[in-house]
Amino acid sequence: MPKTLDDVKAELMKLTDGTELYEAVSTAVLHERNMGKGLVKDVQAKLDLVHNHLKTIGYDPTSQDLETFAKNVKEKFEKLPAVEKKNKESDTELSELRRLTDALQKDLVKEKEIRTAKETKLKTQTLQGILMPKLQGKIYSADVRVKDLIREGRVELSEDDRVTYKLGTEVVDLEKGLAAYFEENKAELINTQKPGPGGGPSKSSTPVKEMTRTNFDALPPTEQMNFLRKEGGKVVD
Repeated sequence: MPKTLDDVKAELMKLTDGTELYEAVSTAVLHERNMGKGLVKDVQAKLDLVHNHLKTIGYDPTSQDLETFAKNVKEKFEKLPAVEKKNKESDTELSELRRLTDALQKDLVKEKEIRTAKETKLKTQTLQGILMPKLQGKIYSADVRVKDLIREGRVELSEDDRVTYKLGTEVVDLEKGLAAYFEENKAELINTQKPGPGGGPSKSSTPVKEMTRTNFDALPPTEQMNFLRKEGGKVVD
């Protein structure tokens, strides 16, 4: 039968100084016991701290085996360089894709600008080709007036090359629009009436040609001289 502390005490009490010896043994045993409790408490505190840290990275001490969890964590750490490399490659590919997309977008914008400019130029040339024969010889500075009509958006070319005229807020056919334009600028019309029989033109039937200062200033110098000297024109404000 194993000996207990009471057995030790009974044996020591048979000795003369047995009481002192028992007290010494009892004190030593109590000290060791307390030391053991302290060690256990310290170990438990450290274990709790470790568990708390492990929980932050996904470990559940109630349902997971620590060895298996540690193995999984190790494998993840071993895969990190490959994952980081793949992420860097993906970032590089994404940057290159963005660069190509930006370059393509710029090319598309430039191509659109070029196409729009060509379409505008062709449209202008077509309008000029249609308008010039209708204004030339009928009104002074016909070329300037054609450009103004196009620039101001008073004439428009449809898809079937039909020209319309914007008369105020109304869109009318070209002939009606030009009739209104000639009436609006009748002082700038070229007089094509021939002199009557019996001599030169009658002064009463040949009015002095007038031109507004704005239209006169828009003429080339040679046309300005012709208007004033040869045609006897007059500039009005």
